[in-house]
Amino acid sequence: MKEKFEVYEENGVKEYWIVYPYDEYVMVYTLNENGKYIGSKPFVAGEYIKSNVLNGFEIEVSGIFKY
Repeated sequence: MKEKFEVYEENGVKEYWIVYPYDEYVMVYTLNENGKYIGSKPFVAGEYIKSNVLNGFEIEVSGIFKY
């Protein structure tokens, strides 16, 4: 994860999500104006995540973990 974080940041990936399936939460990393990632709080069931990159994309966290 550390290596991917550095590669994504170095290459200007504007946003990426890490999904933790066993603990059922999602972390979102967004590139700031200085080219550094800002991490979100953990998003859990009952919350919604709205993408800062994909206009109009929003998802309920619990929907990610439906099997």
